[in-house]
Formats: sequence, structure tokens, C-alpha cells
Amino acid sequence: LYKNFEQIRWLRMWKMQILDEDHLLIKYASEDVVTLRSYEPNSQHSFFVVYNMATTEVLGVYENTSEKLLNIFENFCDNFRNSGLNGESRYTSSPSNNVYANLIQQRFKQTIISAKNGGASEARKRVLAQLPISAQSYSPSPLLDLSLFSYDEKWVSVMERPKACGEHPIRFYGRECGLLKFKIYAGVQGRNPPPQARRLVAFTFHPTDPFAISVQRTNLEYVVNFHVRHDLRELP
Repeated sequence: LYKNFEQIRWLRMWKMQILDEDHLLIKYASEDVVTLRSYEPNSQHSFFVVYNMATTEVLGVYENTSEKLLNIFENFCDNFRNSGLNGESRYTSSPSNNVYANLIQQRFKQTIISAKNGGASEARKRVLAQLPISAQSYSPSPLLDLSLFSYDEKWVSVMERPKACGEHPIRFYGRECGLLKFKIYAGVQGRNPPPQARRLVAFTFHPTDPFAISVQRTNLEYVVNFHVRHDLRELP
């Protein structure tokens, strides 16, 4: 520890999340990272601290390349994502409760391991960059349940954050039958975006009902859509 004292001395508290009523997960990084002066802050060296607020004890310290912390995160992912849920709430599809979500994560790690300038350490760093997790950033919507539907996570995922907007509707297929079940259109149908336009879309799904809101940004223009279930039986 004393050999790295100067490095540890200049660490700053960057982010944190409440794990339960007694425990905090705190992320520490250098001042350049915390103040966003560093290029690609999530790729820089950082530390995670598990702190017990009741006993004022530090229960664990992990580097952002820690294999042990990665194993804890992957096997108990719901404890990080859904720390405030009661027993009646739905859990999001995660690597620890869904075989398809776990497969997606393993493929992501393998892509980083095989990439140029990648490797196992870099893969662990990229996965652990998700921590600490912001409250309500993962959707429990049944429409995004990977055990019920398959879809391209390039366009939509259980993590509610802006993604690139494609030219075609997002297709959802039944997991067991492989048949197309429904499609979601983002933006305005029938309108072609301007050339070279950068389009992003963010979805917010209702936690239980077939309803979603999308906000698409094309350059400086915003389009808001409400997506509801289309039932042919309700048409006149």
C-alpha cells in the first residue's frame, strides 16, 4: 500500500450508489477523471469501496479490473440493479437471472478480449464501468424480457439510455416460436432524415403495461412518440 500511497492519496470520490439500508458502493478515481478532464474516464484506473454506514467499516476495496468484483456483479447483478425493489416488483433481465442476457454479456466480453488493444483485463474494466448503477436506469418492462422476446440490443435494451436510431422499425420476435410479434417505430414514419444527420432515440417503457415513450433527436429537432398496443380487434 505504501508504494502506491501518492496515487491513493489523490483519489477523489466520483460516484456512489446505495446497495441496501446499510451499505454503499463508492467509486474513487483521480481528480482528472472526476472533473472530466481525462479522455475516456471509464477506461482510467479507479477503485470500488463497499462501505457499511451502520458500523463505519470498509468491507472491501476492489480495482476496476478485479476479477472477484466482476464475478460478484455477474452472479448477483440484481442486487446492484434493483437494490430498492420490494418482493412484488419485477426484476429486469440480467446476466444473473436470464440465460440470454448472460450470453449477450459473455459475447460482449469476448469481443473486447479479441479486439486490438483489448484483453481480459480491459473486458473486466468495460463491464465494471457500469458501476455504480444509477437508480431506475434499467426497465422491468415485459416487452424487454429476453426470456419472452428476442430483439437487437443495438437499437433498444433494458438499460434506458439514448441509442442510435435505425432506418427500420425495431422488430421483436417470440423467443420460443421465433415469429415476429410486434414492431416499434421511432421518429416520424414517411419522413426521410436529412443526409449525414445524427439520430439518437431514448425509450422509456411502462414497467408492466404495453406502453412506451420515445424521444428521437435528429440534429436539433426532437420528435416524441407514444407507443401503444395495436389490436386489430379494436378497429371498426
